[in-house]
Parts: sequence; C-alpha cells; structure tokens
Amino acid sequence: AVTSSWLLAGRGFRSSPLSHAEVQEYFGRPVIGLDLVDPRYYHLDTALCVLDADGDEIMYYPGAFSPGSRAVLERLFPDALIAAEADAVALGLNAVSDGLHVLLPQACLLYTS
Repeated sequence: AVTSSWLLAGRGFRSSPLSHAEVQEYFGRPVIGLDLVDPRYYHLDTALCVLDADGDEIMYYPGAFSPGSRAVLERLFPDALIAAEADAVALGLNAVSDGLHVLLPQACLLYTS
C-alpha cells in the first residue's frame, strides 16, 4: 500500500520480509512492515486500505495486526478510520479509492470510529 510518506507492506501469511528491503531499495522510499496475525486477514489489502495516496489517509482493522504493528499504525496515522470487525470480515478493507470516492463490497456497513 502506498501513502505519500511510506510504502506499507504486510508480513505474515503470504509475504516474505526479505522483499521489504528489496522494495525499499528499488523505490527509494521507506517501507513499513506490518505483521498480520489473524489468518482471516492473510494479505495487507484485507486489513488496510489507503484512502488518499497523495496524503496519509488510511482505514484499517486493528485486530488483524500484532500489538507492535497496531502501535506503529496509531503513531503514523493518528486520524485513521478504524473499521469494525463486521466490515473487515466482509472484506470491506479490500476497497479502492481515488482520494474522493471509495468503492467497497456491498455487504460492508463501515462502522468506523
């Protein structure tokens, strides 16, 4: 996932942490590795969505991440939208945004705090 400041990369079920250094070297941008701990959220795009790539606006489901990764997200994105479990389970974070509009599965309610 790409924000204006960082490249966010998942670690866990379908990725190798070795890829993060290669991506950072190739793009010359900091890569923030985030540990996924719930197998229902097997890939970063099932647990986090960038809402505006020109800024640092994201939404994510905290329960998908390790405590350390949640702390990083809270620090880097204090104004993030926090998705409810019901929306995350319905793959509501596997959304697409152009910075103004967000397209997501119809089953999602988007209960956010």
